[in-house]
Amino acid sequence: MDTDGFYIVNYSLAALFPVLVSLWAWLRRDFPSQEVRVVFWLGTGLGALWEFPFNAWAAFDTDAIVIYLTEPPLSWPLCALLHSFWDGALFVAGWALVTLIHGRYAFRAFFSAPMVTLLVWSQLQEILVEALSLASGAWMWNVTSWNPALFEIGSLQFTILPQIIWLVAPIIFFAYMRHWQSGGTSNVDR
Repeated sequence: MDTDGFYIVNYSLAALFPVLVSLWAWLRRDFPSQEVRVVFWLGTGLGALWEFPFNAWAAFDTDAIVIYLTEPPLSWPLCALLHSFWDGALFVAGWALVTLIHGRYAFRAFFSAPMVTLLVWSQLQEILVEALSLASGAWMWNVTSWNPALFEIGSLQFTILPQIIWLVAPIIFFAYMRHWQSGGTSNVDR
């Protein structure tokens, strides 16, 4: 797929995620559907913590940590928002995997098999996302002394910073979901 096609698919899917999640939660009105909505918006919020700063940095500095190999067709705030929606969707996929494997209340035990499942998912999906962006010529992470290349596949360099982000963010996500599933915040299951 060429870069223009990659951007069209990337941003179109991202724009659909909040609509699909909201529609599903509204139509079904059961607990899992409501939890999906919480998971999506929590993941989107976490993603915004790195998407907005990194996209702004890329827009205004040629030595940014994220380098657009092909200029995106949208403004940096819109790119950041849509990438945050993608992060929300990736957290939903991770939540679904954990729930499918470990059960509905899997997030109640910290430092557990469900957490390992979420961390493995997070690392694997990040490598896939980075591979897709590099292979499509869309963007890459700048290799620096504080963001070294972990490994290369062909001429594609995979760096440490996105892996660290997707190691820390799922732990924060898991902690919130543990609190939420334990009744620590108002939720629809109580």
